[in-house]
Amino acid sequence: MRAFLRLEHLFEKAGQLKERSDDWSSRSAVDALIEILSLVSRTDTRSELAKELERQLTTLESLPESPHLDAARLAEVIAKIQTTLESIKSSDNVFGQGLKTNELVNTVRQRSSIPAGTCDFDLPAFRFWLNQPAAQRTSDLSRWLESFGLVREGVTLCLSLIRSSANATDEVATAGFFQRTLDAQQAYSLVRVIVDDELPCFTEISAGKHRFTVRFMEQTNAEKRAAQTTKEVSFRLACCGL
Repeated sequence: MRAFLRLEHLFEKAGQLKERSDDWSSRSAVDALIEILSLVSRTDTRSELAKELERQLTTLESLPESPHLDAARLAEVIAKIQTTLESIKSSDNVFGQGLKTNELVNTVRQRSSIPAGTCDFDLPAFRFWLNQPAAQRTSDLSRWLESFGLVREGVTLCLSLIRSSANATDEVATAGFFQRTLDAQQAYSLVRVIVDDELPCFTEISAGKHRFTVRFMEQTNAEKRAAQTTKEVSFRLACCGL
């Protein structure tokens, strides 16, 4: 699940940056593509994604009939999972295969581990590409990102179903601390903490097999260590799992 969340973050980052016209955004978009390629290369993303979608499909297909259940919507979701799952299993292409043979991207990738290794005098070919019209760069980036289209579709569907599997409840963290014991009979995949944008805190979540804790942290000075707030914090909580 952490790998899926990281991929979601990188897909969003690359998608946003590729539409911008400045060359610094194009440079960062290439960096995001390289991170996606590294992430899918380190793990068996295809197998893990297929396994998770199969599990979700089994759960949804076994749901008992209920007057509160939207049968038409359920059938639509099941069909979507089946189609995506079939595409993932039947595809012969390795995720990101096109980028693995892309000379420019591979050259940038090899230099990315070196501080400032992709600056203009080190990679004149990259500088030449960055000097191309914005429309050309956007077209190239869109095509390169599409080599991950199948994994992006699967990850988006998987996370969307998990996030929608639970209704959020109103909770309160006393002195910035909240703890809950997990139901041993329920398989949880994700804990979502929902707060107002104006809340002057961020959350630190730690979880084990039996319980999880949420700490609300204050950091008034970015140069100093954050501390747990002493205030009572209202928030919404969703423990998600199919």
